[in-house]
Order: sequence, then structure tokens, then C-alpha cells
Amino acid sequence: MKRDMELIRELMLAIESQDGDFNYESVKTIGYDEPQIEYNLNLLIKAKLVVGEIHQFQGDPLQGGFSSIPVVELSWEGHEFLENTRNESVWKIVKEKAENVAIGVLTQVAAAETKRLFGLS
Repeated sequence: MKRDMELIRELMLAIESQDGDFNYESVKTIGYDEPQIEYNLNLLIKAKLVVGEIHQFQGDPLQGGFSSIPVVELSWEGHEFLENTRNESVWKIVKEKAENVAIGVLTQVAAAETKRLFGLS
């Protein structure tokens, strides 16, 4: 399964807007199924963009197993990434580069584009 930056951003925006623990089943993710959502939440946790845990039961969730992914909140890095990609023109540039680079590089690209947008670079 591939990382989906549009879904990742949508999940991060939903996590940011929640009061208390995030319930990903309540997110309106048109066109995304549960395995895609769980996979991308796993990536967010592993990238340390959100604070959460991954619990797997009865095998791999991508192969039909049951999993639980309690997410508490965005991490500092998650807030930074989200703030730097909140502007749609910056987000468009980041998405274009997202296919072939690591999340750390995307974070740097987003920060650089935000600085450029505000004439700070």
C-alpha cells in the first residue's frame, strides 16, 4: 500500500480539530477504506507526526486482521507540518514532490515554501 499525502493531511486536520482522543472511524474520508486509513495513521505515528499507539490483533490489519490505533494528538512536528501546509498553494507544491521524497524532506520543503510565500527567504 502507498502513502497517501492527501489522506495524511486530512487525518491530521481531523486530529487537530478533535477535543480528546481521536476516533478515526468518525472521519469523513470519501474514497478511502479502513485499511488505507489505518495504514496512513500507522505512518503518521511512525513518522512521529502524531502521538499514538499501534495495537494489532489477529494478524495484519491490511490482510483482514483487527487493529486498534488510539491517537491522542498531533506532536510538535505534526503541528509544524500542518501549519506549513495549511496554505493551499504550499500544499500543492508539497503534494507534487510527495511521491519521491521522505516525510522529513517534505517538512523542509513545506517550511521553505511557507517562508518564500511570506518573503522570508
